[in-house]
Amino acid sequence: MEKDLRTITHVDWIDFLKVIATLLVIIGHCTYYNIQSPYGGINLLDNNCGASLSSKLINYLIGFIYTFHMPLFMAISGMCFFLSQQKRKQSFPYLVKSKWKRLLIPFLGVSIFYSIPLKWLSGYWNNSADTLHDILFGQLFLLGNTHLWYVFSLFWIFIIFYFIEFFNLLQHKWIWGLLLLISWLGRHMEALGMLFLGFAPAMEHLFYFSVGFIIGRINKGNTRSARFHFIFLLILFLFYVIFTKCQPLFPQVTNIAKYPVISLLALMGGGNILGLSQILSNKMKSYKLTNLLKNNTYELYLYSDPLNYVLIACLPYFVSECFLESNVTAIFLFLIRFIFTATGALLVALLLKRIFKRK
Repeated sequence: MEKDLRTITHVDWIDFLKVIATLLVIIGHCTYYNIQSPYGGINLLDNNCGASLSSKLINYLIGFIYTFHMPLFMAISGMCFFLSQQKRKQSFPYLVKSKWKRLLIPFLGVSIFYSIPLKWLSGYWNNSADTLHDILFGQLFLLGNTHLWYVFSLFWIFIIFYFIEFFNLLQHKWIWGLLLLISWLGRHMEALGMLFLGFAPAMEHLFYFSVGFIIGRINKGNTRSARFHFIFLLILFLFYVIFTKCQPLFPQVTNIAKYPVISLLALMGGGNILGLSQILSNKMKSYKLTNLLKNNTYELYLYSDPLNYVLIACLPYFVSECFLESNVTAIFLFLIRFIFTATGALLVALLLKRIFKRK
């Protein structure tokens, strides 16, 4: 009985951790206005315009969040995979079938019937010479800009990690060095634009998925306070700002140190968010909104980002090209985008669940 209670508590704080991680992803998507790729894009800002202090601070905050929010997502998936394996050892055919249904079918459905139409209506492919080509390779083959890369990459990670677990490789110390090397290689491939079907991001994040699996296995309680985690996150943020500002001054040093520093920020930033979730989950579970978000975290991720393009397409009718030069405007638009995309995605999720509800 005691073991069952520990398992239930563990799952509860992981569910709350999913909510925080999802909201961090949505926040991270609330500042881009110019995105260009060979497969379409948007260009709303005039590059000759300056940026207000609040806009710069928001960009630093988003940059800091980007160092750990997707590694955290992958670690959460690793924790959940450990829990699922404890309940039922999955055969390889069963794993492929279940992840196809859970990941690739939503990827195709959301891409074709939701993300691509909203981007098209928002003018994402207005300057494309061959729109169908750019949609096919940019969105479905993941060579362009699409937030759904995570879903396809996670599918590859599950396939690879199945064999890592099957041969019990995580007990060997050398595997962690290999996983870090694979992570660096995947990040380098991404920098070179080698993004076909999300395999390079899968290589980068396999390490963090494995870390999450180990965290799920250890399942230790958090002895820190919420104040400790908030202060630690603030210190990490200040370090990130200083490191970012130093890069133009010492390009050779920072380029060598960049990946180890980013990996360290990913582990420490994600670890402190994880600690906060363990502390806050019990305090927040009585709120209806918390439970609503817990039941729709995956849907929030799937449906939120395409709404950004709708909002960006409407902005030229209400603001000038240099709207980020104003502190008030920069903060206001940041908050509006977060509220609009998060609320809109939640409404879409609830609507679709009502339509396709199984009796």
